[in-house]
Amino acid sequence: MLFLISETNDPYFNLATEEFLLKDLDDDILFIYSNNPCVIVGKHQNALAEVNYRFLIENNIPLIRRISGGGTVYHDLGNINFSFFKNGVEGNLVNFRSFIEPVADFLAKTGISVDIGKRNDMLVNGLKVSGNAEHIFKKRTLHHGTLLFNSQLNNLRNALKTVPGKYTDRAVKSVRSSVANLSEFIQEQITIDTFNLGLSQHLCQIFNTTPISLDQNTTSSIKKSINTKYSQWDWNYGYSPAYTFQVNVPIETYSISIDLKVEHGLIQEVHIDGDLPQKTKHLLEKSLINLPHHFEKVDQIINLSEINFPLDKKTELAWAFF
Repeated sequence: MLFLISETNDPYFNLATEEFLLKDLDDDILFIYSNNPCVIVGKHQNALAEVNYRFLIENNIPLIRRISGGGTVYHDLGNINFSFFKNGVEGNLVNFRSFIEPVADFLAKTGISVDIGKRNDMLVNGLKVSGNAEHIFKKRTLHHGTLLFNSQLNNLRNALKTVPGKYTDRAVKSVRSSVANLSEFIQEQITIDTFNLGLSQHLCQIFNTTPISLDQNTTSSIKKSINTKYSQWDWNYGYSPAYTFQVNVPIETYSISIDLKVEHGLIQEVHIDGDLPQKTKHLLEKSLINLPHHFEKVDQIINLSEINFPLDKKTELAWAFF
């Protein structure tokens, strides 16, 4: 097995690297990386329904869609990501425990006893410290998992905090769990770098790895994938399954009801009801048709409208669409 440790904390690059290692190489590979703050959604999820969209925008936290299924996770530099790429035979490609148990064995060496949950997560005292997902490409498996070491859990909770009932869809839903950092359970104070080194050495020994690095051609291919896919709104948000959105909100002295139908990330139908003047409602409805369900786009339309609101209230109205 080959071993690659990322030289960057750029989440776009690391997720694009995962797809490259899965689809463009045919070796068994172990890949370890950490990302700057970001939210990663599963391939078949409705991105907006899974996150506190306003928190992400106001805190410059990117949302990126991965190629595997499963639920939404928060990454930062206190989180370690491990990915295995393994060739196999049809009918025997999905085997979560074969990848989770070596990581659990390392945690046991540090004095942490973990349980493997029904959703292939790792739990310490009932608290989630690791989530795992898999993706099959031809006869090749991508298994990737997270390890919360000393992540900013307040940011994690805020980023993944949602208001139920606004979005209706058939997308895969995340199952929220109470989480904890591994550092809370390690008696000796160690840095994440020391922990990561120990984990890497443990896994490299078990899987008898050979270290590699990315050459210039590979890096160029990965950057092309970032430009055409992983940095694009169409993939990260627009790929979401069709959904409807409904909310009732007070803005200024008005009570406003908003109903949207969205497909491929584009607003297909709009119905605005409430106390706004009829002409204003019709103009907004017309202007929003075929617009991406994206805050900057909606905010721009509302700010250019003739609604007699102060600027900050126009922004609040724009946020009401999410």
